[in-house]
Amino acid sequence: MTPPVAATARGEELNRALRPRHVTLISLGGIIGAGLFVGSGTAITTAGPAVVLSYLIAGTVLLLVMRMLAELAESLPGVHAFTEFPRAVLGRRAGFIAGWLYWYFWAIVIPVEAIAGANLLAVWLPAPVWVLGSSIIAVTMAVNLLAVHLFGEFEFAFAALRWLPFAPLSCWPAYSCCRGVDPRRPCSASLPAVAVLRRMA
Repeated sequence: MTPPVAATARGEELNRALRPRHVTLISLGGIIGAGLFVGSGTAITTAGPAVVLSYLIAGTVLLLVMRMLAELAESLPGVHAFTEFPRAVLGRRAGFIAGWLYWYFWAIVIPVEAIAGANLLAVWLPAPVWVLGSSIIAVTMAVNLLAVHLFGEFEFAFAALRWLPFAPLSCWPAYSCCRGVDPRRPCSASLPAVAVLRRMA
């Protein structure tokens, strides 16, 4: 297999415009999605404390997969896309399947995340959910079509905004357990999520 060449027809090399701070916060922000705030509540309500065990198992599997990808990247420095690792190791069919499975994954995940985000925004904005969801997808596409450094700055800012509410929302259950707050009575910070869950029920 011929390794990909990172140069254009005119011989110009591609520039890496993303800085380490962009990559770090984008990876941390990618952990937190609308499904974490909406989907986790449903999973905890259905499975109870056992959901923590399932999260640990899934996290362990993901950790192993990432370590395997790191070892492949170390041993195959000429391969620059993770969908090309199956092609280099298992053949062209495996690479073809991996590429289309990745496309299919995002074709499903992006609309689901947009609908979940639209359900959260509908609590504050008086607009139909389909309008809000379409707007989220349009903004996401516009950002991805920007120059790489502008994309990095935009994603850096939004990843920081994702982490800002995560810390207090993570500390609230511990506070509730220590102070004896009634878990059936939601706090003012969780009212939008409660409204979304009631609408989806």
